[in-house]
Amino acid sequence: MERNNDQMCRLVQALVDQYNEHHNLLGDLTYEVKDVLSCNPISEDGSCYYHLSFSANSKAIDDLENSTSNIFFVEVKHLNRGRHSAVSFCCFCKVNPIDKGIVHSLS
Repeated sequence: MERNNDQMCRLVQALVDQYNEHHNLLGDLTYEVKDVLSCNPISEDGSCYYHLSFSANSKAIDDLENSTSNIFFVEVKHLNRGRHSAVSFCCFCKVNPIDKGIVHSLS
């Protein structure tokens, strides 16, 4: 169980790193995963997706807010490529608890 959680944390951090790179976030502005909160696999029409929620912050946010971590949602598609497999995020959103289910996209 602990090994699976460690692998999931590494997967989520890799997705966050990809997001940071895609949005040219460097240094104190880069997001870092604090904790994986949930992971739900979904299989649809032969495709496999994962819905993940996690907490993350950037050093700049930690310094400014000195508060709890931000909550994010990401939808990941599992890509089979012969002997190799990969994942790519379809949706990467920040979740604000006061929005009552409304998700704001960061893409």
